[in-house]
Amino acid sequence: NKRYHRHTAQQIQRLESSFKVCPHPDEKQRNQLSSELGLAPRQIKFWFQNRRTQLKAQHERADNNALKAENDKIRCENVAIREAR
Repeated sequence: NKRYHRHTAQQIQRLESSFKVCPHPDEKQRNQLSSELGLAPRQIKFWFQNRRTQLKAQHERADNNALKAENDKIRCENVAIREAR
């Protein structure tokens, strides 16, 4: 069956808890999860790869938002300084 299917909530829960402990599992750990969850080792590998990418993007968005806020604050200060002259 080549159709895309989502993992079950239980599988995702188990993958997430493993990810918290170790975001870079080795082959042995992937094979262990694979047999435990009834998924192919490659599915496990790609799930972890996608999760790391997703987490990195979330962190970058948060950093960008913090920088934007700081930038806005400095802009306002600059305007205030210019107007005070």
